[in-house]
Amino acid sequence: MIIATLSNESAFTVTVQVATRNGTARSAADYAPVSQTLSFAPQTTAIVFSVPITDDTFFEGNETLTLTLSSPANATLGSPNPVALTIVDNEAQPTIQFSAATYSVAENAGPALITVTLSTPSAFTATVNLATSNSTASSADDYAAVASRLTLAPGATRVSFTVPITDDVLEEPNEAVTLALSVPNNATLGAPHAATLTILDNDSRLRLYFPLIARAYVARPNLVPISFKVSPAAPIVSQTTTFAVVIQNQGTTPITKEFWIDLYIDPARPPTAANETWDKLCPTPPTPCYGGAWLITRTLAPGQLITLTSATLLPEYTRWPGRFVTSGSHAVYVYVDSYSPSSSSGAIKETNESDNRADLIVNVAPALMHNQAEPPPQLTTPPRPDRPSP
Repeated sequence: MIIATLSNESAFTVTVQVATRNGTARSAADYAPVSQTLSFAPQTTAIVFSVPITDDTFFEGNETLTLTLSSPANATLGSPNPVALTIVDNEAQPTIQFSAATYSVAENAGPALITVTLSTPSAFTATVNLATSNSTASSADDYAAVASRLTLAPGATRVSFTVPITDDVLEEPNEAVTLALSVPNNATLGAPHAATLTILDNDSRLRLYFPLIARAYVARPNLVPISFKVSPAAPIVSQTTTFAVVIQNQGTTPITKEFWIDLYIDPARPPTAANETWDKLCPTPPTPCYGGAWLITRTLAPGQLITLTSATLLPEYTRWPGRFVTSGSHAVYVYVDSYSPSSSSGAIKETNESDNRADLIVNVAPALMHNQAEPPPQLTTPPRPDRPSP
């Protein structure tokens, strides 16, 4: 509410023009512009007018605009004129933290994917230091140390990085790496800002038989996602986006039993085992829960491939609008043989149960102007009908 005043009463009608002008605040994004005539009736010394303010969800700090009076009739311009109007931001500075306190990765599954999140969107670029350190794992033998500065562009609420893992041939217990965030800029450290990455050993125990040393071996199939891609490779917000995955039976026997494959889009953490279906790893609201599932009923001979796309996901087990509704880095996963309530390792007994996952980072560009909020996602409860057990 703004008040314009006359220095004293007048026997005449007094008029004056008032207009807003951008300062650090921007019209349309932060306030509705005003350009109007104020009219003081005779003997009236004050008029109230308003400037509509936009209550957005971005942290952007206090912003200002200018109010100017001009073209007076039956009066002269006094002081102060012009004046500044300050819009006091009601969003607290966001916190920056890991998406989970614990992560795990199979030793032979490739780099571990770790996600850092911002609690709310910001109009400023947020940065934070990231570093790994030894716990029970050693950077000399078990993983490659990482020390970098992570950057979240304005509007982005998550960024991911990878920790390279060394696939050795030693049988050893599971080992841990410590992850730490520090020195945030345009954000404060949230919880958790320290996390643990566990490297799951994949080397089997050797069995000794005289006069030979041999490994126990059983002929079985082995499902492996050998390709996982997104199209377009660098989508923008609201652009139609398709995922494609190629699965191969790399085992020595055919697969004759049906099995499930799950697609996870920005889950709370990466899937690490069967029966962690996409709808069980939903992130904390208001982050939307997206994912889907395929049911494979065909036979796969040794070496045979099958190609799947997100367009063929079963709709009754899927929530994915076919596009990203927020910009920034998005973590996407595929997990093969993902569901079988009667078995902790899935419906298919494989020679290797630790190579069933493929990871993907999709960098989505914003489609809107600076300081303008992107369209909110639909935050409905994901579908969870009972799946048929393979």
